[in-house]
Amino acid sequence: MMSRSLWQSIVQALIRVLVLAVAQSSLFAQCSMCRAAAAAQGPEAAKALNEAILILLLPAVALFCGAFVLAVRGNRSSDRDESRREGAPGSWPQ
Repeated sequence: MMSRSLWQSIVQALIRVLVLAVAQSSLFAQCSMCRAAAAAQGPEAAKALNEAILILLLPAVALFCGAFVLAVRGNRSSDRDESRREGAPGSWPQ
């Protein structure tokens, strides 16, 4: 089982990577066809396209985060069950 400090360091590293990714201007880059189509329509259309891309990204990120949370919770409950079966100190009596 992973220690609490290891989980904290993993979460901190993920937050740092996320902040760096958001800070990059290349995050708002487009494929060449999208860029050509947006440039032909003007700067407002390009801005709308960038916003649409970010909006479409939200459900995918939410699904990924939900699956991650479920996996972590499932792992924690199986670890607790295993420690109870082994009669570890601090486990619930059977």
